[in-house]
Amino acid sequence: GFGGQSFMHDQVEKLEKLKTIRQEKNLKYLIEVDGGVNAQTARLCRSADVLVAGSFVFKGESVADYRQAINMLKEAKND
Repeated sequence: GFGGQSFMHDQVEKLEKLKTIRQEKNLKYLIEVDGGVNAQTARLCRSADVLVAGSFVFKGESVADYRQAINMLKEAKND
């Protein structure tokens, strides 16, 4: 991959499926989303355990600093 990739909306359904499988089979794995994660798309990734958001955190133009960006992601994911 590369920094600045677009979020793939068609993959959101897979997050729910992976979470359901993990619960049903009592498996131990983390679900990670990498690519186009920002404050808006984080809301769609509630089933994920890990969000990779390098471009949003370190290159985001609408965010004052990385702490603010991280807090925005946490708030969005937990809304």
